[in-house]
Amino acid sequence: MGASSYSVLLVEDEISIREGIRDIIEWEKLGFHFAAEAKNGREALEIFHRIRPDLVITDIRMPQCGGLEFIAAIRESSPGGADETKVVILTGFDDFNYARRAIRLKVRDYLLKPVSPGELTALLGQLKRELDETAARRTPEKPCASAHPAERRVNNHNRHHPLSGTAEKAKAYIESHYMQSSLAIEDLCSRLAVSPSTLSRVFRAQLHTTFSAYLREVRIRAAEELIRQTDMRGKEIAYQVGFSSPHYFSHVFTVHRGCSPSEYRRNLARGR
Repeated sequence: MGASSYSVLLVEDEISIREGIRDIIEWEKLGFHFAAEAKNGREALEIFHRIRPDLVITDIRMPQCGGLEFIAAIRESSPGGADETKVVILTGFDDFNYARRAIRLKVRDYLLKPVSPGELTALLGQLKRELDETAARRTPEKPCASAHPAERRVNNHNRHHPLSGTAEKAKAYIESHYMQSSLAIEDLCSRLAVSPSTLSRVFRAQLHTTFSAYLREVRIRAAEELIRQTDMRGKEIAYQVGFSSPHYFSHVFTVHRGCSPSEYRRNLARGR
């Protein structure tokens, strides 16, 4: 799955920004291909239904049809399939109401302009790993005599035990390496000598979650501990627990804890 190339639709009304992102980012090296671009949500919606991109990067405020309206339209038009499309908002407006609506629309990240090529490249690396993991979960593996011995042991062990040794080792590895922003399922597979699809099955069957979701929860718990025990700023905490983007850290924390990191700290101070 690591060699998969994923399609990108860019929606941005400012020509200079749209062309800059299109031309500066090395899409192919990151495992993506730049499939199409649009100058507003109405045009983007037509393109979306034609090409079904794996990733959408969109501005919010645009003429005719804005980014949030466009996202809502693709979610409503295809309740199942469209939810699998990763969506990243790229905007110049740091408005929490926008972020709140974006959360409801299952937006993957919320980046503020001007975003640097390095920041967007780092996010694309994370998205590539998540898309690979999703693709691995969809790929059925047929039993065969040549399967790796470790995989056969995992399959046999899982039939009889509520929590396999492989899952325990995976948990331990994540909890000691979550600080690395580049941590990916491939690192675990190499460590445990299993394939991505096998490890994804172990996570679902034994831990009732996915690699990405488990890693995210470990990082959020670590962030909570740092908020409680230190006076570190949110940006510092984000990097400390393995997030490469402070904005994404705040977005994820808000989604899964119901308040932003700063609100969480204020609530602690008030004794809530």
